Parts: sequence; structure tokens; C-alpha cells
Amino acid sequence: MEPIAFINAFLRVIHILAGALWTGLAFAVAIYVVPAQLSAGRGGLAFIKALYGETTFGRIFAIVGGATVLAGLLLYATGSADRFSNLGNAVLGIGAAAGIAAAGHGSAVGKYAAQYHDALVKNDGDTANGSIEAIGDKLRRNTRISFGIIMVALFLMASARYLP
Repeated sequence: MEPIAFINAFLRVIHILAGALWTGLAFAVAIYVVPAQLSAGRGGLAFIKALYGETTFGRIFAIVGGATVLAGLLLYATGSADRFSNLGNAVLGIGAAAGIAAAGHGSAVGKYAAQYHDALVKNDGDTANGSIEAIGDKLRRNTRISFGIIMVALFLMASARYLP
């Protein structure tokens, strides 16, 4: 096996595994974690403090998202895209752009999570404040948008190889 073939195989495994984990984490956060956090009020604050403060959840999310994007960019740089048809390359490129957008948007969602957390701490966990509810709505909406962008990237990249 040529060294570049080994590197491409290694990068592809990293890209696929990290992408699957990133997608799963985004699903869990968008569909379960954030809605539960927002519904739980004071308990949600304690839960999020424990989730992000006592576990590596936040770091793992950033690591797998970054690893997915980095491995994808390196695959592109090593010529892995040459194995696709013209249409496949176009779809792959759009999927890659969606993946990069998901990473950027996901990073921005962290801003809303931090704002929500800070507002809850300031108000002793009381979610009845209208501004806290507005931040929570932004957090819920944007976690779902990030998940949607990741799903677009996943669908496009997974289907690119099968296009004529």
C-alpha cells in the first residue's frame, strides 16, 4: 500500500467516525439536552453545570467537530475527491461547505448557551424572566439549525460517491 493510500484510508476512518459521533452528539443536544434543560428551570441549571463542568462533554463536542472538519479538509487536499464524478464532486463540495458551516454555527450556539447559563445564574435559576426565555428560544432554535446543517452535510457527503 502506498503511503498516500494509507493516509487517505486513515483520514477517511477518522472523518467518518468523528462525523458519526458529531452527528449523534448534535442530535442528542438538539432533541433531548437543550429542551430538557429549558424545561427544567433551576434543575436545568444544575444539570448543565454538571454536564459541562463535571464531564468532558463540551470538549468532546469541539474535538469531534474539529476532527471531522480537519480530516475532511485533509482528504480534499490529498486528492481524495478525484475518485468522484463531476456531479459527485459538486455535491461533495456543497456537503463540505455545509460541514464547515455547521462547525461555525455550532461554535456560535455556544454563545447562546453561555448567555443562558449566565442569565440563569444571575437570576438564581428563575426562568420566568422574559429575556431569559428569549435567550432560551434562541438556544433551542439554533441547536436545531446546527443539527439540520450537519444532517445536510452528512446526506450530501454520503451520497456523493453514488452519483453518476
